Amino acid sequence: MRPTAGTLSRNKIFLDALKNCNADILVLTETNSIISPGAEYFSRSTQELPKQFDKLTYSKGENRTSIFSKFPFGRNFKTYDEYTSVCSEIITPHGPLIFYATIIGVTGGKGERFVQDFESQKNDINQLTGDICVVGDFNISFSGYPYPSGDIITQANNFFESQAIEILTKQLLDCPDHISISKNYLQNCEIKIVENKVEKKISDHALVMVDVAF
Repeated sequence: MRPTAGTLSRNKIFLDALKNCNADILVLTETNSIISPGAEYFSRSTQELPKQFDKLTYSKGENRTSIFSKFPFGRNFKTYDEYTSVCSEIITPHGPLIFYATIIGVTGGKGERFVQDFESQKNDINQLTGDICVVGDFNISFSGYPYPSGDIITQANNFFESQAIEILTKQLLDCPDHISISKNYLQNCEIKIVENKVEKKISDHALVMVDVAF
């Protein structure tokens, strides 16, 4: 929820949560370079945001999306908007996995910006070859209240199915944050999904985790 150098108590809550979950790979959205899970992680991030950008005001160090990985990164891939989406290959013990980490619609799930992001990011993903993980703030709720609309949900489901990517978190009620991974990568895996909600004053999002056991 857009941490800054001035949100010290909230930053500590974020950092403690990241430390406690001890994930091999983390993706953060609406974040800042001051939020880092530790020296044991490699990282890739979208570009730092200018003070005035997209009709919004940003603080020093803010960026929209970051990937942190205990495994090394491989190739990097260009995205249509390098302030919003970052795409890099991670060399996991079970083979390379291309992470496309993003926010779809930086001002929410409705309006022209969401449509532009949705279509452009689908085009980015469509050009990738290999096993893929698409993760981040989709601004789409697949279960519970149909946000932003039933039509968008259908379009998203159809797109991921066409890419043979499984949306692992789609059953989480009213959850806009999702983790989706190529079905090929998930063969013979056991999957556990956890959602840890936090107080609204801390963040309007949750900590969403997927444990993939080979």
